[in-house]
Amino acid sequence: MSLIDKITSFGAGFVINGGNISGSLSGITSSGVGGDLLFISNGNEGARLESSGDFKIVNGGRFDAGDGSQRARMHWSHQSTAGAYRYYHMKTDIGWGTSVQMYSVQFTGHAYNNGTAINQRLVWYNYSPSNAPINIGTSGNHTATLYESSDNKIVMRLDLGAGNAYYSAFTISSFATRQGCVNFSITGTIHSNNTDDYA
Repeated sequence: MSLIDKITSFGAGFVINGGNISGSLSGITSSGVGGDLLFISNGNEGARLESSGDFKIVNGGRFDAGDGSQRARMHWSHQSTAGAYRYYHMKTDIGWGTSVQMYSVQFTGHAYNNGTAINQRLVWYNYSPSNAPINIGTSGNHTATLYESSDNKIVMRLDLGAGNAYYSAFTISSFATRQGCVNFSITGTIHSNNTDDYA
Protein backbone atom coordinates (compact mmCIF):
# COMPACT_ATOMS: atom_id res chain seq x y z
CA MET A 1 0.00 0.00 0.00
CA SER A 2 1.26 3.46 -0.87
CA LEU A 3 0.44 6.50 1.22
CA ILE A 4 0.37 10.02 -0.18
CA ASP A 5 -0.60 12.69 2.30
CA LYS A 6 -0.31 15.80 0.18
CA ILE A 7 0.68 16.77 -3.32
CA THR A 8 1.22 20.43 -4.05
CA SER A 9 2.68 20.31 -7.55
CA PHE A 10 4.30 18.07 -10.09
CA GLY A 11 6.14 18.83 -13.28
CA ALA A 12 4.56 16.40 -15.73
CA GLY A 13 1.68 13.93 -15.90
CA PHE A 14 1.37 12.28 -12.47
CA VAL A 15 0.80 8.52 -12.47
CA ILE A 16 -0.34 6.43 -9.52
CA ASN A 17 0.29 2.83 -10.58
CA GLY A 18 -1.44 0.38 -8.26
CA GLY A 19 -1.70 0.66 -4.49
CA ASN A 20 -4.08 2.74 -2.45
CA ILE A 21 -4.18 6.44 -1.77
CA SER A 22 -5.20 7.72 1.62
CA GLY A 23 -4.78 10.81 3.70
CA SER A 24 -5.75 14.38 2.86
CA LEU A 25 -5.19 15.23 -0.80
CA SER A 26 -5.48 18.95 -1.36
CA GLY A 27 -4.12 21.59 -3.67
CA ILE A 28 -3.23 19.15 -6.43
CA THR A 29 -1.92 21.00 -9.46
CA SER A 30 0.05 20.19 -12.56
CA SER A 31 2.41 22.58 -14.29
CA GLY A 32 3.50 20.02 -16.88
CA VAL A 33 2.64 19.92 -20.55
CA GLY A 34 -0.88 18.57 -20.94
CA GLY A 35 -1.66 18.90 -17.23
CA ASP A 36 -2.72 15.27 -16.92
CA LEU A 37 -3.65 13.56 -13.67
CA LEU A 38 -3.86 9.89 -14.50
CA PHE A 39 -5.25 7.11 -12.29
CA ILE A 40 -4.52 3.52 -13.31
CA SER A 41 -6.33 0.51 -11.86
CA ASN A 42 -4.60 -2.86 -12.28
CA GLY A 43 -7.40 -4.92 -10.77
CA ASN A 44 -10.78 -6.03 -12.05
CA GLU A 45 -12.56 -3.02 -10.56
CA GLY A 46 -12.45 0.36 -12.22
CA ALA A 47 -10.62 3.27 -10.67
CA ARG A 48 -12.84 5.55 -8.61
CA LEU A 49 -12.73 9.32 -8.26
CA GLU A 50 -14.80 10.38 -5.28
CA SER A 51 -15.63 13.59 -3.47
CA SER A 52 -18.09 14.64 -0.77
CA GLY A 53 -18.86 17.69 -2.95
CA ASP A 54 -19.40 18.33 -6.65
CA PHE A 55 -16.78 17.95 -9.34
CA LYS A 56 -16.42 20.97 -11.59
CA ILE A 57 -15.53 20.26 -15.21
CA VAL A 58 -14.65 23.50 -16.96
CA ASN A 59 -15.20 22.18 -20.48
CA GLY A 60 -17.36 19.33 -21.69
CA GLY A 61 -16.77 15.95 -20.12
CA ARG A 62 -15.29 13.41 -22.54
CA PHE A 63 -15.97 9.69 -22.16
CA ASP A 64 -13.69 7.18 -23.86
CA ALA A 65 -14.15 3.46 -24.42
CA GLY A 66 -11.59 0.86 -23.36
CA ASP A 67 -9.96 1.03 -26.79
CA GLY A 68 -9.30 4.74 -26.33
CA SER A 69 -11.93 5.92 -28.81
CA GLN A 70 -14.20 8.79 -27.80
CA ARG A 71 -17.79 7.73 -27.09
CA ALA A 72 -19.40 10.93 -25.82
CA ARG A 73 -18.65 14.59 -25.14
CA MET A 74 -21.13 15.89 -22.59
CA HIS A 75 -22.50 19.41 -22.14
CA TRP A 76 -19.67 21.04 -24.11
CA SER A 77 -21.64 24.11 -25.21
CA HIS A 78 -24.17 26.26 -23.32
CA GLN A 79 -26.75 28.37 -25.18
CA SER A 80 -29.33 30.77 -23.73
CA THR A 81 -31.39 33.86 -24.46
CA ALA A 82 -34.05 36.01 -22.81
CA GLY A 83 -35.40 37.08 -26.21
CA ALA A 84 -38.88 36.03 -27.32
CA TYR A 85 -37.66 34.37 -30.51
CA ARG A 86 -38.42 31.09 -32.23
CA TYR A 87 -35.06 29.79 -33.47
CA TYR A 88 -31.54 29.18 -32.29
CA HIS A 89 -29.04 29.24 -35.17
CA MET A 90 -25.73 27.65 -34.17
CA LYS A 91 -23.00 27.97 -36.77
CA THR A 92 -20.34 25.25 -36.63
CA ASP A 93 -16.80 24.95 -37.95
CA ILE A 94 -17.84 21.90 -40.03
CA GLY A 95 -17.58 22.39 -43.78
CA TRP A 96 -20.82 21.71 -45.68
CA GLY A 97 -20.44 18.35 -47.42
CA THR A 98 -16.64 18.39 -47.20
CA SER A 99 -16.04 15.16 -45.27
CA VAL A 100 -17.42 11.67 -44.74
CA GLN A 101 -18.43 11.86 -41.08
CA MET A 102 -21.57 11.06 -39.08
CA TYR A 103 -22.79 13.19 -36.17
CA SER A 104 -25.21 12.67 -33.27
CA VAL A 105 -26.04 15.75 -31.17
CA GLN A 106 -28.35 16.23 -28.18
CA PHE A 107 -29.89 19.52 -26.98
CA THR A 108 -30.94 19.35 -23.31
CA GLY A 109 -32.44 22.20 -21.29
CA HIS A 110 -35.49 24.30 -20.45
CA ALA A 111 -37.91 26.50 -22.40
CA TYR A 112 -39.67 28.65 -19.83
CA ASN A 113 -42.22 30.36 -22.07
CA ASN A 114 -44.24 27.25 -22.86
CA GLY A 115 -43.10 25.23 -19.85
CA THR A 116 -41.29 22.46 -21.70
CA ALA A 117 -38.07 20.57 -21.28
CA ILE A 118 -35.75 20.86 -24.27
CA ASN A 119 -34.90 17.28 -25.20
CA GLN A 120 -34.02 17.11 -28.87
CA ARG A 121 -31.65 14.89 -30.88
CA LEU A 122 -30.21 15.78 -34.29
CA VAL A 123 -28.22 13.37 -36.46
CA TRP A 124 -26.68 13.67 -39.91
CA TYR A 125 -24.08 12.29 -42.28
CA ASN A 126 -21.80 14.97 -43.71
CA TYR A 127 -21.21 13.26 -47.03
CA SER A 128 -18.72 14.70 -49.51
CA PRO A 129 -19.78 12.49 -52.49
CA SER A 130 -23.15 14.28 -52.31
CA ASN A 131 -21.55 17.67 -51.52
CA ALA A 132 -24.02 18.01 -48.65
CA PRO A 133 -25.18 16.39 -45.41
CA ILE A 134 -27.57 13.47 -45.97
CA ASN A 135 -29.83 11.34 -43.75
CA ILE A 136 -30.67 14.29 -41.50
CA GLY A 137 -32.85 12.97 -38.68
CA THR A 138 -34.39 14.51 -35.60
CA SER A 139 -36.40 13.27 -32.63
CA GLY A 140 -37.70 14.81 -29.43
CA ASN A 141 -40.21 17.38 -28.27
CA HIS A 142 -39.04 20.21 -30.58
CA THR A 143 -37.58 20.19 -34.09
CA ALA A 144 -34.07 20.68 -35.42
CA THR A 145 -32.38 20.64 -38.80
CA LEU A 146 -29.35 21.89 -40.73
CA TYR A 147 -28.72 24.53 -43.38
CA GLU A 148 -25.67 25.90 -45.17
CA SER A 149 -24.12 29.22 -44.19
CA SER A 150 -22.93 31.79 -46.72
CA ASP A 151 -19.34 30.62 -46.16
CA ASN A 152 -20.21 26.93 -46.61
CA LYS A 153 -20.40 25.82 -42.98
CA ILE A 154 -23.05 23.65 -41.32
CA VAL A 155 -25.58 25.57 -39.21
CA MET A 156 -27.75 23.71 -36.70
CA ARG A 157 -31.20 25.27 -36.24
CA LEU A 158 -33.30 24.44 -33.18
CA ASP A 159 -36.99 25.41 -33.41
CA LEU A 160 -38.65 25.98 -30.01
CA GLY A 161 -41.89 27.38 -31.48
CA ALA A 162 -43.04 30.98 -31.89
CA GLY A 163 -41.81 33.11 -28.97
CA ASN A 164 -40.64 30.10 -26.97
CA ALA A 165 -36.94 30.95 -26.88
CA TYR A 166 -37.95 33.50 -24.22
CA TYR A 167 -35.87 32.67 -21.13
CA SER A 168 -34.60 29.41 -22.58
CA ALA A 169 -31.30 27.63 -22.11
CA PHE A 170 -29.74 24.32 -23.05
CA THR A 171 -26.47 22.46 -23.35
CA ILE A 172 -25.15 20.50 -26.32
CA SER A 173 -23.74 16.99 -26.07
CA SER A 174 -22.27 14.76 -28.78
CA PHE A 175 -22.56 10.98 -28.95
CA ALA A 176 -21.05 8.04 -30.79
CA THR A 177 -21.87 7.03 -34.34
CA ARG A 178 -20.51 4.04 -36.26
CA GLN A 179 -17.64 6.36 -37.23
CA GLY A 180 -17.03 7.48 -33.66
CA CYS A 181 -17.69 10.75 -31.86
CA VAL A 182 -15.80 13.71 -33.32
CA ASN A 183 -15.38 17.14 -31.78
CA PHE A 184 -16.54 20.34 -33.43
CA SER A 185 -17.10 23.93 -32.31
CA ILE A 186 -19.92 26.46 -32.32
CA THR A 187 -18.42 29.59 -33.89
CA GLY A 188 -21.51 31.80 -33.57
CA THR A 189 -25.12 31.82 -32.39
CA ILE A 190 -28.09 33.93 -33.51
CA HIS A 191 -31.53 33.95 -31.89
CA SER A 192 -34.25 35.10 -34.30
CA ASN A 193 -37.58 34.48 -36.00
CA ASN A 194 -35.88 33.95 -39.37
CA THR A 195 -35.17 30.49 -40.76
CA ASP A 196 -31.75 31.13 -42.32
CA ASP A 197 -29.83 33.99 -40.68
CA TYR A 198 -26.40 32.63 -41.62
CA ALA A 199 -27.31 31.79 -45.24
